[in-house]
Amino acid sequence: MNPSLKFHLNSELLEGPVFDYKENLLYFVSILDCLAFCYNPSSKEILILN
Repeated sequence: MNPSLKFHLNSELLEGPVFDYKENLLYFVSILDCLAFCYNPSSKEILILN
């Protein structure tokens, strides 16, 4: 596996990644920005859940 940068959110710290295999979505949070994110690797779309 070769890791690579897929997006840049200008956030200091992103953590708590959880991958939903049924929906093919990656969820993670920015504690410092008080935001949650949902990333769709198929469409490369990032939703901000605040």
